[in-house]
Amino acid sequence: MHYYTFTIRITPENWAEYYRVPSASIVARSHTGQTVKFKARHLQKFITRDGIHGVFRMTIDGNHDFVSLEQMGS
Repeated sequence: MHYYTFTIRITPENWAEYYRVPSASIVARSHTGQTVKFKARHLQKFITRDGIHGVFRMTIDGNHDFVSLEQMGS
């Protein structure tokens, strides 16, 4: 398993744009400088009235397939 930690800040207005496109992807820079790309739908459970804000950890498997995304803090 591989882990990537990154910070995301998406306003409700920006999230609406991602939400409209089912195949939309998020690109973020990990805290170690690596580029991380994943489907926006994985952030759906973290949306609040203020958008999506926080530090997240993504887990991928040995084939670089998405395993999980968890919020580590805000």
